[in-house]
Amino acid sequence: MIRKLTEKDREKVMNFVLKKPAENLFIIGDIEAYGFETEFQTVWGQFNEYGELMAVLFKYEGNYIPYAEGDINCHYQW
Repeated sequence: MIRKLTEKDREKVMNFVLKKPAENLFIIGDIEAYGFETEFQTVWGQFNEYGELMAVLFKYEGNYIPYAEGDINCHYQW
């Protein structure tokens, strides 16, 4: 399942991206600075069938940053 993330997801998202802080510098910094509820920033998460976060797609204005620890389903059915 892919869904837009909210402030309620902060702990789960931060635990996930902080596993590789150098690679996720912009995601971490912008979530800490602006949170999840802004006009210019959106964060989506892909979850497996157990509710575990598998991937994050971060959008800041017109820029996108994906992060996943392993293979993800890029052919996800919407």
